[in-house]
Amino acid sequence: MDQPQASRSTIVEPAQRGEVLVLGPVEVRVDGRPVSAGGARQRAVLAVLALAGGRVVSAEELGEAVWGDDAVNRSKGTLQVYVSNLRNVLGPAGREALRSRPPGYLLDPAIVTVDVVRFEELLAAARSRRVDDPTGAARLLREALALWRDDAPASDLAETLALDPRRWRLEELRAAAFEDRIDADLAAGRSTELVAELRELTARHPLRERLWEQLILALYRGGRQADALRAYQQARAVLLEEIGADPGPGLRRLEQQILVQSASLLPDDESAEARATLTWLDPEGRAKRVGLDPGRVVTLGRASDNTVVLGWDDRVSRRHAEVRAGAGGWEVRDCGSTNGTVHNDLPVGEAGPLRDGDWLRLGGTVVFFHDPSSADRRSDLPDPGARPAATRQAP
Repeated sequence: MDQPQASRSTIVEPAQRGEVLVLGPVEVRVDGRPVSAGGARQRAVLAVLALAGGRVVSAEELGEAVWGDDAVNRSKGTLQVYVSNLRNVLGPAGREALRSRPPGYLLDPAIVTVDVVRFEELLAAARSRRVDDPTGAARLLREALALWRDDAPASDLAETLALDPRRWRLEELRAAAFEDRIDADLAAGRSTELVAELRELTARHPLRERLWEQLILALYRGGRQADALRAYQQARAVLLEEIGADPGPGLRRLEQQILVQSASLLPDDESAEARATLTWLDPEGRAKRVGLDPGRVVTLGRASDNTVVLGWDDRVSRRHAEVRAGAGGWEVRDCGSTNGTVHNDLPVGEAGPLRDGDWLRLGGTVVFFHDPSSADRRSDLPDPGARPAATRQAP
């Protein structure tokens, strides 16, 4: 007796799993082999669904991506044909992978592998490790960047203008991933070997000031203070010529730190005794710490792109607060969080100054500030595991 067709279509052997690749030309693989994804418009439908990262995309949005201004007149019937074709292209699980969901369609990354989703998962995993395990973070970022097969997503569909906003977002994420990977390598003590790569990157992207900061820092940590200052002057000249503006505050502050040979520019293992830090407890009660750099804003929140990720605390906003160096020293700012930021029992307004031994409460999480260089340094610092009495009761 024949088995029902439905039972065969819902069971997918690992080797038959489909792959949708859009970090480069749009490509589909089934059982590890490339298969044709159809013409440009059909590939554009697949690309938009893949770039949505598991989100439902409306039929109207798909139509606009493929037909632009003529979408209303041409898209409805043909879109259904394209979706049907793509289900066949995606292999045995095609119908489960590409589902109809009002008001449109969903490409499920749990059924087919989507390189965009994997890329963003690796970025999030790397961010969670960048404080305690910079070497591991750098490895994950290399793995994420290796998924790219070209400089632009859906690079074979460059004429499909409606894709541009999605492509721009991913291109910016890729650029940020390069910079995050270099930060992780710097934290792991690989300054000298990064110089050549950073020379190339600043030549290719001369207006990205963060790359200039990383090059200058790598030179300085490699014992090349004069070269670091020359690189700053080069960055300044490029910015003046290209956009008619001086370097931003991060680059200017970095130059001043190099001139005075600030201890905060040294790697963590060389400057731990001289750097201001934030310390907090993870859900297992383990103390976590991040060093503060006057040239960089430290953000705290639930979202994975924060410096301090508090993803387990649902009372913390996605971007809850930030700590930065102000004119008078370190300060904390609330970023419009839902539940507010508390600083030593008082709510934080636009900005509040921090002194050694202060504590912050974000949702149910307490973060301690320690500044060993502070003129009013305290000797009675609390144990990170001993939360202030005010945090034992719900606000």
